Amino acid sequence: MLKRIPTLDGWRGLAVILVTFHHAAESLFTRDDILQYTRWGASGVDLFFALSGILITRLLLDEQQRFGGIGLKAFYIRRLFRVTLPCYCYLLLIWCRSLFESRTELLSSIFFFRNYLPAGSGTRYTIHLWSLAVEEHFYLLWPLLLVVGTVQYGQRIAAWGAVLCAAWRVAALNSIHFGPASPPTLFRTDFRLDCLLWGCAFAFVLDKPANWKRLAAPVLVYLMVVGPMSLKPVLLPALLVFTALNPGRIVAGILDSRPLVWFGKISYSLYLWQMLFFVPPAAHLVWFQQFPINVAAAIGMAALCYRIIDLPLLRLGHKLSAAHRPTRVEPALQCA
Repeated sequence: MLKRIPTLDGWRGLAVILVTFHHAAESLFTRDDILQYTRWGASGVDLFFALSGILITRLLLDEQQRFGGIGLKAFYIRRLFRVTLPCYCYLLLIWCRSLFESRTELLSSIFFFRNYLPAGSGTRYTIHLWSLAVEEHFYLLWPLLLVVGTVQYGQRIAAWGAVLCAAWRVAALNSIHFGPASPPTLFRTDFRLDCLLWGCAFAFVLDKPANWKRLAAPVLVYLMVVGPMSLKPVLLPALLVFTALNPGRIVAGILDSRPLVWFGKISYSLYLWQMLFFVPPAAHLVWFQQFPINVAAAIGMAALCYRIIDLPLLRLGHKLSAAHRPTRVEPALQCA
C-alpha cells in the first residue's frame, strides 16, 4: 500500500488557496495596479503541476514495485472517475444554464483542448479549465513513456523531456508575433509540460534520495536554456520533495495542519466549481457572486461536491480498475 505523505496534502491545500485568492481578487478588483499584487496567487497552478508529477509518478512506481508492472487500463479508469467525470458534472451545469459562449468553447472543454483556444475566446466559467487540459494530456502521455522507456530510465526521460520542452518553448516564443488574435501560447501543453515532468523526475528522489545526483546535469542544461529567473518548474518540486523527506521540520508541521490538509482534500472540487462564484465586478448578477459571500459559497459548494460527487466516483473508479491491475507479483524493484 502506498504510504501517505502528509506534507503533500498540505501543499495541495496551499495551492488551491493561492488559486482561489487569485480568482477572488479578480472578482473584486478591476484596476491593474491592484491586481498586479494579487496575481502571484496564480503560482498555485505551478504547485498543482509539480504535485501532479510527483504523485502520479509515485502511484505508478508503487504499482510497478508491488505488482511487477504498470496497468495502463487501470490507471486510465482511475483518472476517468477521479478527474474527468467530476469535470463533466461541472460542465453539465454550465450547459444547463446556457453559460457557454459557443460550440467551440463547449467542445474544447469536453475534449480538453481549452488551452489551445485563441486569447479572449470563451467565458470565464471555463477559462480555468486550461490547466486541467494540460493535466489530462500529461495523464495520457507520462504513463506510456514510463512503460515504453521502462522505470529504470524513467527519471532520465522525465528530466531530459523537461529540458526539451523548455527549449521548444523558448525557440517558439522567440519566433511568434503576439497580436490581438494570438492564442494564449503560454497555456499550451507543449509549453507547460516541463512543470509536470520535473515533478516526475523528483518523484524518483522520494523513492531513493540518492537519485537526486542524476538530476544535476539536466538541471544545469535547463538553467542555460531558460535562465536563472525561470527556474520555478525545478525549484517547486525540489521544495516539495525536501519537505516530504524532512517531516519533522517546522514548515512540514504547518503543511500537515488540519486546515491545509482539509483544503487539500477538497482542492479539485474547489478548483472546478469556484468560477461559478468569482466573476468580474461588472458582471455580478446574483447574491452568491458578491464578495465575501462568494468565497464562502465557493468553499461550501466544493465541500458538498467532494462528498456527493468526487468521493463516490473515486471509490467506484478504484473498484472498477482493480480487475485491470497487473496480476504478477514480484519482489520490490529498485526504481533507479
